Amino acid sequence: MNLQNLTLILLSIMLMSACNDGFDCDLPALGTRNGCAAPESPNGFSPEELIAIYTDNNGISTQTTASGLVYNIINPGSGDSPSASSSTTVDYVGYYRNGCEFDSNNEIEFPLSNVIPGWTEGLQLIGSCGTIQLFIIPALGYNNNTSNGIPANEPLIFDINLLGFE
Repeated sequence: MNLQNLTLILLSIMLMSACNDGFDCDLPALGTRNGCAAPESPNGFSPEELIAIYTDNNGISTQTTASGLVYNIINPGSGDSPSASSSTTVDYVGYYRNGCEFDSNNEIEFPLSNVIPGWTEGLQLIGSCGTIQLFIIPALGYNNNTSNGIPANEPLIFDINLLGFE
């Protein structure tokens, strides 16, 4: 076997290996948080006010959409953004305003049409390999319903890495 053939074989192996490694995003790992209880009642504050208090106390600069979704784009990603009908793959951590995690997952795939409205709207704001922090009011989450232990009317926070979409 000559050197040229050996080089081609090695390049082919490297390319196949790279394709099998999954997504090519240089994104930070999302922080793990304690799986503790939801915060105490909001003491007369609206969900919007609770989000404003949280972001102010933590020095987070945010923007708000017409629907009331509050967000912070940490990394806009590249290329096109997904549409509401796209199938996406993400890493995410969901937590309460007291920092307690209620959900997380890595490399999970789902259609944006099958998630809470805040996710559907928010993930359309970034491209592949982007990172966004969503502050979701109940109207864009689970409304007045308790869902999987999440209290009714509790604002939710999600840190999301958009790994890719189709």
